[in-house]
Amino acid sequence: LPASATFTAAGPHTVTGTVRDAAGNVSAPAWGTAWVDVAPPVPVIGALAAGLPYSPGTWTRQAVTVRLTCTDEGSGVQSTDADAVVSADGPGQERTVGCRDRVGHVASATVGPIAVDATPPTAPSRTVPASPGTPVTLTADVTDAPGGSGVDPASIVWSDGASAPRTGERATYAFAEPGDHVVALRFADRAGNSGSAAVTVAVRAAAATRGVTVTRPATRASCAMRQSRGRTVVTCAVARAGAAAPARLSRDGTTIARGRVSATGRLTLTTRRRLRPGAYRLVVGRTALTIRLRRAARRSWHPPRSVTKTSQSPTMR
Repeated sequence: LPASATFTAAGPHTVTGTVRDAAGNVSAPAWGTAWVDVAPPVPVIGALAAGLPYSPGTWTRQAVTVRLTCTDEGSGVQSTDADAVVSADGPGQERTVGCRDRVGHVASATVGPIAVDATPPTAPSRTVPASPGTPVTLTADVTDAPGGSGVDPASIVWSDGASAPRTGERATYAFAEPGDHVVALRFADRAGNSGSAAVTVAVRAAAATRGVTVTRPATRASCAMRQSRGRTVVTCAVARAGAAAPARLSRDGTTIARGRVSATGRLTLTTRRRLRPGAYRLVVGRTALTIRLRRAARRSWHPPRSVTKTSQSPTMR
């Protein structure tokens, strides 16, 4: 062999040679192995959020860890970059990590877009004035941080603790009793961050002005019920409701019967349910009333009295 040799094919190459001096003496054969590595390492990249696989382009409230593993069938992997962590809020982020083999070949891979939102949305707690029995519509003034995932409308829930929870950006309540009624508001963003606020509906009766008490005629109702033949008939005398005002009878948030007030203020509601005496909710028009149902008194029949009139004094027979 000449003094040097070149190998281009990948893999191990065994080299054998001898050395001759000027006097013609030849050394014993010597051998060695030369490795040729012509390919870079093969990278495999992945991303994790809270220990679970992360899909690029989706919102997460957890920090995202980008991790690279490399393989090299030639000279072998010499070094691999450390994990890259994305913890700052914002969409469209990327991270690139790489590795190097023993002959200097470099390989790298990139993960993105990465969208992180670790900041929950907010809404102010506030007080809203209202009159007894008058509906008031509450609006969820929820905001998310700039560059965040945005508020999820489906996550907005209202609850006053007395009626069934309501969903959506607006909710309407009518409280008959004066006082402070607290309505809890819960919400979340698209990354899963949650928040809450409280809206206090301050119901106040009409105030006196210049020594004169100003009041609004209140709707009143007196009701009784009668049960027969598998039906319950509720009859009410309603004052100041207005002709043809719609009415709805309910208990514990469940509607029992509906009807309309007649021009004479009479309201008749019929249901196939068997009702028990007690407190019920009656909504007439826009006014919510709490009524107590009682069974109608049974009428007893008595025979008529016969009276004969004489010139002196009446005689009972």
